[in-house]
Amino acid sequence: GYMTMAEVIASVGLLQARLRPVLVIQGVPEYPQSVFLFNTAPEDWSSTGRTYSVSLRDRASVLEQDAFEATFTIDTATPALSAIASVIASAGESIAVDGSDARLLANPMSWSADDESISKLSIVNETLDALGYMSLRVDPRGDFRAIPYVAPASRPIVFELVDGESAIYLSDWSVDRDFSEIPNKVISIEAASGDAEALTGVWTNTDPSSPFAYTSPPVPGTRGEQWVVRRNRNVQTPAGDEAARTAFLNARARQSGVAASAVQRQIEIECLPIQVDVNDVVRFRSTRAGIDGRYVVVYKQLAAMATGLMSLRLQEVIDL
Repeated sequence: GYMTMAEVIASVGLLQARLRPVLVIQGVPEYPQSVFLFNTAPEDWSSTGRTYSVSLRDRASVLEQDAFEATFTIDTATPALSAIASVIASAGESIAVDGSDARLLANPMSWSADDESISKLSIVNETLDALGYMSLRVDPRGDFRAIPYVAPASRPIVFELVDGESAIYLSDWSVDRDFSEIPNKVISIEAASGDAEALTGVWTNTDPSSPFAYTSPPVPGTRGEQWVVRRNRNVQTPAGDEAARTAFLNARARQSGVAASAVQRQIEIECLPIQVDVNDVVRFRSTRAGIDGRYVVVYKQLAAMATGLMSLRLQEVIDL
């Protein structure tokens, strides 16, 4: 049979143990919730026995808490994904990377040991970013994964959260809207290399269905009469000719613009536990609010008890 949490804690060394909680819902496959390390394990004693209140930390914290003791450089001769795997291995962890992606960096990337903000995790994520990958992910099974960026509008819907008889979310929920700094132009500026002039990529929102698009001629009294510009400087790129690097910068500018536009609607709900992860896309429908669309899961929290609910923050999928 299964051991209780107290029995697990009492039987293993907490510094060496790793815990993989599993979500069990009757009628559906078991769903692991990733792998965690014990952070704290205070105990309370009473006449009925001992109670632990454990705090857990994500496996990625191993990389976040580790750093190189000297300046670390990824050169332009080493496949960047192989370099990432080496950084992770230097922290005592491992990752399986796509061996078919042997791209090199256009310029070397270096991180100083004097910079206290630099960890092995930040090195990994900055290098992944230079390849057009998402930040390092720990999947539900607890494995590290490097995943190429896919626009939310192109991701499949993994679950439908709808109202009515099939509703599994509470009727009390909230919508947050932020229109303050949504750009209609993004400029991505390549990291400079020696005397070479940095390339730039540009994305412009001219979508007629978007209330934040720049219109020509401008429409007085609307956001369309002004440029709201975002500049992303020192963007690292994969090695390639000028056309390939410019295309990468253009794509990065669009990615940044779409992500910045998505904050115009964020929804927070509580629902029954479901099998979703951060970056998954779900459908959310509320007939009385006039909402029915695709949303990205940007945050989730699950109360670890039999009757616990899942809290989700959903961000509207914008396709520009």
